[in-house]
Amino acid sequence: MSETKRLDKILLELGLITEEQVRHALDRQRTHGGKFGSALLYHRYLSEESLVKALEIQSGCEGIIVANLDIPKPVLAMIPLKVAQARNVIPFDYIPDDNLLKIATADPHKPELNEELAFIARGKNIAIYIASGVAIDTAIERNYHGGERSLDDSLMLRIPNELTAVEDDEPELDAHKPKIHSSGSRIVIVTDEEYSGPLIKSVIERQGPQVELVPTISKAREILGERFVETVFIRESLTEDQNAVEATIRAHNFRTDVRWFTDCSALALGESRESSRTESLRSIELLVTLLASAHGDKNVRSISVGRCASRICHNLGIPEPDRQRIVTAGFLRHLSLYSGDSRESSPTAHETIQRSARLLESLGFDNSLASILQQTYREVSLQETTGSLDIATLGGNIVTISDMFIENYQSTDRISLIKFEEIKRRFYDQAGHLFLPEVIDAFILVLQEDCLNQELVETRGEVIIYFHNEMQHNAFLSYHLRSKGLRVTNSSTPEDLTQLCQRRTPDALLIVLPESCKEPLQVLESLSDVGVDLEKTPGIIVANSNFEDSLEQLFQSGINDIVTDSEEYETLCAKTLALIERQRKDTQSTESSVAHGKLSNLNLIDLIQALGPGRKTTLITLREDGEEILIYMVDGAIVHASGKDINGPEAIFEGICWLAGSFTVTNILPQDAPAPNVDLPNESVLMEGCRLMDERMREGKI
Repeated sequence: MSETKRLDKILLELGLITEEQVRHALDRQRTHGGKFGSALLYHRYLSEESLVKALEIQSGCEGIIVANLDIPKPVLAMIPLKVAQARNVIPFDYIPDDNLLKIATADPHKPELNEELAFIARGKNIAIYIASGVAIDTAIERNYHGGERSLDDSLMLRIPNELTAVEDDEPELDAHKPKIHSSGSRIVIVTDEEYSGPLIKSVIERQGPQVELVPTISKAREILGERFVETVFIRESLTEDQNAVEATIRAHNFRTDVRWFTDCSALALGESRESSRTESLRSIELLVTLLASAHGDKNVRSISVGRCASRICHNLGIPEPDRQRIVTAGFLRHLSLYSGDSRESSPTAHETIQRSARLLESLGFDNSLASILQQTYREVSLQETTGSLDIATLGGNIVTISDMFIENYQSTDRISLIKFEEIKRRFYDQAGHLFLPEVIDAFILVLQEDCLNQELVETRGEVIIYFHNEMQHNAFLSYHLRSKGLRVTNSSTPEDLTQLCQRRTPDALLIVLPESCKEPLQVLESLSDVGVDLEKTPGIIVANSNFEDSLEQLFQSGINDIVTDSEEYETLCAKTLALIERQRKDTQSTESSVAHGKLSNLNLIDLIQALGPGRKTTLITLREDGEEILIYMVDGAIVHASGKDINGPEAIFEGICWLAGSFTVTNILPQDAPAPNVDLPNESVLMEGCRLMDERMREGKI
């Protein structure tokens, strides 16, 4: 198969750009990431039409100019907004006679993209067209959100001018900012080590990026005030308040990544002077981050793979020494990409991992790491799915499932319930073939935990499950409830249940009784004795026993329903949702309210993060213990906040610390918002609020 021709070569042959323009665009790409074509668009070196023409030649795929398209709403509805944003695609035309949906994407050859889009579009035939990634973002904003932004506006918004190396003849947005000419990634290392510091600086600079070594955090802040810095590494001994330092650093630019290390030798060698395995893993994570930064790799997927593998190991109950080996293998699975000339080719994921295994062997690392990597992407036998497993086989399977998930599905967006069901189906289809069933089960539980972080409209209520008499928690019961959009908390003692009910005020209580329980009324009485109020919190009994003789008394005690088989998950979910809906009909909010609920379910940080990206114009009303805080957002930005005796950012900080009470989100018109008293970006306000909340928690005030 012939190698894909580079985009810059195609554009040069067509006479659309110059060598000097290529150099400027590559400088920008190395500094800020993204695609080479988007960097050219930013500098206005070529038009969207010219870029699409070159992309057609490079990919062999028909192109489409999408930035200014007005797409019919029925066509947009065929691909949900979340999918369009996560996969950077947009549907732009539908031909009913052929059942053909035309979709633009910046990556037409991405594995399984066509199949995934056909599944989401419910069996329609899919025609893929190539387009500029930044143009697709603009089209999504214009068509899904109804914005009026042009391609030029999108470029200026995505990449602020003051963070960029610009030429003298380019207009500057902030003339007082000094011009910084970049030739690569920027890293700042803050350490007071006289000898190790310069050594690690010279090692990293051999790879290409600019490294600035400073002895104090205040000096690092000065640098951040002058130019964009991709990553700041700070020695832990230089401060006692890491949260405060991170907040002030990210206030300069929220894209700056802050990393902490014990000393430069640990940073360079991936080793820790401490014996703690956790510290050792963290040092390896720092090493991978350094290598990735040195090569301009902003995604650092290996970090995500290692963390996912760690959570799977936890769910499987794998002992700590073996867990450390598996997680380390996950962190180092793409090590070969950062060595020699391996980055000049385009190896598959499996080839990259095998090269990393050979590299680790040659470097004399623990043989078990190479053994784990050698077992990745290997079919499992029937004997392996039923018998005991060695750590290499099990670890290889865990790294494989983590690698495939991060490579194909991980995005900045949260995992929706629809996406969760799709991922679950795809991975379970490979059970006994590529994945061990128990590894898939543990992986699905990881995704289940992530599904707790649903968007505002997907939160349908909170449920507490009480497992009586020290019954073992049923993870799959919790999973089915969470898959329906419910937040679930487990409890196994009456005292713990009482505290949870008082603190979280759930919408429903599920009481799971063991088969040996013959007197459910006694259980309810014992719960009532410690303060559980079934009149306030409606309950459902889940049991395999027959309670026909006690039904009337149970219903009189506040029980609303009984499910006689705990394995009937769908029935239980349906009855729980119906119960919650009945309860909410009595307390429905006004028609102008788009959402309401408890701060124990969604705190102020969650609300702002959900409403901000959607550019909502709303009023958030917080209530706790008779006090009230009002927060106004216009086009997703906080413009005004007020409460009793507090105004501006201070009112928001106070609201962030409210972990009980209620919230209401109400649609308003922009002219309904009071005069602005908040001029900070959402990210800066939230970060400072989190810092203050951490302080109060340490002082025992929360």
